[in-house]
Amino acid sequence: MTFVEAFHGSASRFENFKNSGSGIHAGTYDQAAHAAMLRLARIPLKKFEALPVDSKGWRGVIYRVSLNLGKCIRVEDPRTPEKWKEVISIAKQNGDNSIVYLNEFEGQKESDSYCVFDASQIHILEQ
Repeated sequence: MTFVEAFHGSASRFENFKNSGSGIHAGTYDQAAHAAMLRLARIPLKKFEALPVDSKGWRGVIYRVSLNLGKCIRVEDPRTPEKWKEVISIAKQNGDNSIVYLNEFEGQKESDSYCVFDASQIHILEQ
């Protein structure tokens, strides 16, 4: 088993990760902050205003996590949820349970990100 420490950005706190079908993604702190901001930007203003604010005025949440990558493959970033679902389906058929990819979109510099297929592969270290 291969374990990797990474970060996941969210608009709100939660106890357990859920897979929407396009995997659960984590990467650098910078990538997680970018992802959280994108999620926060999609929230209607009234719901956004109701989110708790930390001591620095931040409404999002960054989770530091440990990922159990298991049998992992490297792919190019499929970029859309629909293509992620397709790539994950193929990976599962081949016995893989995680993906590593060069994230060229989130964060200030390109760096690897990870996609696991099941919430049981994630352990929250801190939020």
